[in-house]
Amino acid sequence: MLLNKKLIAILILAVLIVGGVYMVSAGWLNSLFGITEVNGLHFKIPDGYSENTTDAVKNDGSVSKRFSNNGNHICIDVYNNSDNSKKLPDKGNVILMGGAMSSDISSASVIDNITWEEKEISGHKGMFGVQHLKNRIPYEFVYMDGDKYVSISVTNQTVLEKLFETK
Repeated sequence: MLLNKKLIAILILAVLIVGGVYMVSAGWLNSLFGITEVNGLHFKIPDGYSENTTDAVKNDGSVSKRFSNNGNHICIDVYNNSDNSKKLPDKGNVILMGGAMSSDISSASVIDNITWEEKEISGHKGMFGVQHLKNRIPYEFVYMDGDKYVSISVTNQTVLEKLFETK
């Protein structure tokens, strides 16, 4: 009788251990603590933000996730960059044009008008940009993580450091 109780206790313990490993590997605990995975990288989404899209793989090989909280937004794009096609922006004011190039800036469609500066956030060295066009998310941080190019856009600058609190 005592042997049966020990065997049952061992079986229950084994099921709990296997179930716990499964939940951790399935990301259940990560989502419980606000950790999200984007193309193999992990970020801590602050309380109050909810995901407003599902993983989206774009034609350019990036994976994107979007989060919102009462008008505040977080956009995380992670690109596979094994061919090194994506580079960090240069310091200063950068204007990227879309469509037909023209010597007259007023006739071109301006995509980005961002002032960039070198910055390190939670051990990640990259470029921090401030967007100067209206109706755009104003802050962006881009950096390289191994063979990944990461672009994070936020409406609230203080959120940036919180995204890296995954440990």
